[in-house]
Amino acid sequence: MKRNLLLISFIIFFSCQKNLDWDVYSGSTERTQYINSDIINKDNIKLMKKKSVIINTSRGPIIKERDLIDALNNEIISCAALDVYDIEPLPKNHILRNTKNLILIYRI
Repeated sequence: MKRNLLLISFIIFFSCQKNLDWDVYSGSTERTQYINSDIINKDNIKLMKKKSVIINTSRGPIIKERDLIDALNNEIISCAALDVYDIEPLPKNHILRNTKNLILIYRI
C-alpha cells in the first residue's frame, strides 16, 4: 500500500499528535526508533512523481536527510518543506541550508 501511495501522490505530508508521550517522541525505545526512522529514503523517493512535494512537521528522522538532499539537488522531486530536523537546532553551516527547492521553517 505504501508503494502505491508514493506512486500516485503529489504531496506527502507527515504530522503527528501534539501530545505524544516523550518516549515515543525521542525514539528512546528500539521499536519507536525503527518505526520513526527513514520512512522516506532514496528507494521511496524514486517511486514518487517528479512534481512531488514532501512536507514534514512530524519528526526529523522520518526522512533520511541525505537522500532528500540528493533528490532535491538532482531534481528527482519538486520541492520540500521541513520544520523538524535530525539535529535541532539546525546548525548554521548545515547542508540543508544550501539545498535547492527546500523551505526550512522553525517552530516558534
